[in-house]
Amino acid sequence: MNMDLSMVRVALYAANVGKNIHLLRVPTMKHVFIGHGDSDKLASVNPFSKVYDEVWTAGRAGRDRYAIADVGIRDEDIVEVGRPQLAPITPWQGAPADRIPTVLYAPTWEGWDDDPGNTSILLAGENIVKKLVAAEPPVRVLYKPHPFTGTRSAKARTAHRRITALVEKAAAERAADPRFTADPAAQAKARAELTRLKARLDQLSLTFDEKADEAVTSRDGLVDLRKHQEAARLRAAWNDAYWRSFPSYEHRVVTGGEPRLYDCFNASEAMVSDISSVVSDFIASGKPYAVTDSAELGAEEFRRQNTAVRAAVILTNDAAGVQQLLDAVRDPAADTLAEDRKELKEYLLGPDEPTSLERFDTAIADLALKAEARNVGQASHVVAAAGEAELAEGGVTAV
Repeated sequence: MNMDLSMVRVALYAANVGKNIHLLRVPTMKHVFIGHGDSDKLASVNPFSKVYDEVWTAGRAGRDRYAIADVGIRDEDIVEVGRPQLAPITPWQGAPADRIPTVLYAPTWEGWDDDPGNTSILLAGENIVKKLVAAEPPVRVLYKPHPFTGTRSAKARTAHRRITALVEKAAAERAADPRFTADPAAQAKARAELTRLKARLDQLSLTFDEKADEAVTSRDGLVDLRKHQEAARLRAAWNDAYWRSFPSYEHRVVTGGEPRLYDCFNASEAMVSDISSVVSDFIASGKPYAVTDSAELGAEEFRRQNTAVRAAVILTNDAAGVQQLLDAVRDPAADTLAEDRKELKEYLLGPDEPTSLERFDTAIADLALKAEARNVGQASHVVAAAGEAELAEGGVTAV
């Protein structure tokens, strides 16, 4: 409340939380709801968004969601800016020639209620993992759960532990399978490199907490451009060494802040997930993906209610459909949803040109100008009112 905000022209809000009111009270800046991902969840059409000057969405889908929900957000207040943070995601080049394909299982958490559609972990998670680790020809499984998994629901926490045990058991069995050979010397070298890189990151006095996400890291990091550039370079090197520190066929449970979700995207050829912004973000890669209909709505209704699954392989709770996803990864001719993914990518995330970073920067600049114009106008009113008062004191009435 005591901060000098007189030079601030634009404030961006990633979530609708009560404490936003402390900044929303300031009229000299423009306020924008940007959310923290493109999703079909109800949070993406919260009526509270009416308090902001503008609402920014990634693509046309976000605009349409507000129109369909009819919660009072005016169409002229919506700006499509893309998703600049998706820049690190690399586009799909097809199945790898030098290793077996990797499938990422990245379910979302259980949410604040017991809606069965929140997460696949409770009803489908074990079935999905069992089918993936038993697939022939084989694939590698990466399991990266949402960091909130199990924080509210004991059942979700137990399911997560069972899935983790499944992945680790399958990894141990694969390590003993003579069909798979490793390079222990190369992996030991990569692990040593990880230790060295982490030590250098620690020396930079930047947060490298394994439990921290990107928001925490950016919050706690020092605002020193050179240090952040060096940290970015070291983190990229760390990420590269991480994937070399174990065999490319090894099933893996990935938790914590590093490697990041987008790094797992880039290391995978396909993904299984739930209704969340993770799906929309993964669509930027162009890779095949599947979404679990945990609430058992049926494929047609599931697609109708959730834009992001229009180009997805839809799984049931018994994981039926996994084979269709694996076929799409291995054989382009079997990838019947490839064109649908291209169309959906633009609808959800906007066009490739101009880039989303350029559109985001333009939106910032335009809104800052609007804020400045408003402030100049207010200052003019004050000057005019003072002039009128002065004339009135001198017995002259302004006309």
